[in-house]
Amino acid sequence: MGEEYYRSIYDITNGDDVKEASQALARGADGFAVLIHEDVREGEVRALFEGLGVLRVDMSRWPREIVVETRAGTYRLQKIEEGVYRLRRER
Repeated sequence: MGEEYYRSIYDITNGDDVKEASQALARGADGFAVLIHEDVREGEVRALFEGLGVLRVDMSRWPREIVVETRAGTYRLQKIEEGVYRLRRER
């Protein structure tokens, strides 16, 4: 079997990117970035993650960071520049 490949950045407004990013999360991948456009509202971001089957979404520090809990672990999406969030697995 070959090594899993994940792109370095995914755009949440692109359906194919959302699908790939959700598959990567389900496998426990981390270290990639997620592009969340500045005009996307907090409720839309929450709904997107919930639609991906995320167990819990913490938006209390939005727009600086988002914490999501999946079956594969807990992830922190930290804003690294305007509209770009780096995803890191915590546990």
